[in-house]
Amino acid sequence: MESDADSCLNRNCPWFKKCFYHRAKQNANTADVIITNHSLLFTDMKAENRLLPGYKHLIIDEAHHFEEVASKHLGIELHYYTLLNTLLWLFKDSRSGQLSNLRFRLQKHEEEGGEKLKGWIESIDRTCEMLVELKEEWDQLTELLYQLLSSRSDPSQSEGNQLVFPDQEGCASPGWEKLQGIEEKMHHLFNESLKRLDRLMSEIKEVQEVYDAQSALTDMGGTVKELTRHRDSLHYFMTMPDENTVYWMEAGTYNKSRSLQLNCVPIDVSSLLQQYFFDAKDSVIMTSATLSVGKSFDYTCEQLGLRSEEKDGKLKTVHCHHRSIIGNRLWLSFPGIFRPCGAGAGKRILSRSSFLHWPRLRWRRAAACWCCLRRTGC
Repeated sequence: MESDADSCLNRNCPWFKKCFYHRAKQNANTADVIITNHSLLFTDMKAENRLLPGYKHLIIDEAHHFEEVASKHLGIELHYYTLLNTLLWLFKDSRSGQLSNLRFRLQKHEEEGGEKLKGWIESIDRTCEMLVELKEEWDQLTELLYQLLSSRSDPSQSEGNQLVFPDQEGCASPGWEKLQGIEEKMHHLFNESLKRLDRLMSEIKEVQEVYDAQSALTDMGGTVKELTRHRDSLHYFMTMPDENTVYWMEAGTYNKSRSLQLNCVPIDVSSLLQQYFFDAKDSVIMTSATLSVGKSFDYTCEQLGLRSEEKDGKLKTVHCHHRSIIGNRLWLSFPGIFRPCGAGAGKRILSRSSFLHWPRLRWRRAAACWCCLRRTGC
């Protein structure tokens, strides 16, 4: 089971006091230090800081990955099944789906509900028809996109059975106007169905206790927000409005159009990092064994947009030689005789015949030493 910020009932949920997420969040609110990963920082940023408690000081370890993780989280990924499952979650058939469930609840009170309730049921029926039409258009669009991908895929960028196509060239491809026409039709269907759903939920919410529809409306509200995000992602990919973004498609040769994924990733995320982290926090400390190139931080400052801070004197850099950090703190003990071995056997040798000890921050170096020994057979 899972939930998200859009469908969570918070204190209205009967399991609120036992909920692992809310207990962890409460503990985080009273903590002096919170240890998390890069991904959760950006997830919190996209969730308008609703996941982590407010903070003014940030330490980023392995900071050479920070820009890459930012690009991934600030970009767009839309898989065929991601949109399909959202549509089916709203309506699959007359017995399955959130709209079918809501219709069933309303129908129980049809006799005393009057014309207003009949209007709600008619609105649900019309919305379901539009969602079915959306699914059909989505199947057609992904099939045509896959045909374009398979015919124009660059073998040098493909791995195994995975096809990859840099889609900046897509706009100049024959038939692209037809694809955009399908997306425009889908965009219209998205807008009409979302308007109906928003109006329906706002009207029923006023009398939700009468129809026992509180949980149904909460779940549906989360799905509607998800469908809105999918609409915007698809429209952004098909129109390609930003020159600072890389667009591409990828799919497998087995599931074909059903494995299609549309991707958009910003090339330069420095302005966003500046807005949400470097300017917003009192202090940000970044550490890594590979932040500098040739004992210079120029490349990192350029990528993260820290040139102005460097000129203003706000940015301070320190370069430490690795020996001064490690000193005598790293011990490596391996068997006296090494013989060629497979991955599984190597793990057994390491666990039974070896002893490694290092501070947590030096894990990367110790692991690198071990990989080197495995490759050379020393």
